Amino acid sequence: MSRPVRIVIDETARINRMALEQLGIGILPIHITNLPSEVEAEVAAGNYERLYEFLRQHQHRPFPGTQAGSVWEARQVFEELIS
Repeated sequence: MSRPVRIVIDETARINRMALEQLGIGILPIHITNLPSEVEAEVAAGNYERLYEFLRQHQHRPFPGTQAGSVWEARQVFEELIS
């Protein structure tokens, strides 16, 4: 028996927005911690390239980490994909 499959990634993945829409890929929120305020502001605005640049250029301590989005945020994404 075959059934449709959906792909879900976190929002830091490097993938073209057009591809996301064409493939119907869902995006789970993820929160990045321990960033300098200027990098955090750019990431909040969706500029993940700035995050990658920061990680390549700096040995920042404490190291940036990730924190999953809330269960409610994940549920919103999954409900939209299922419907």
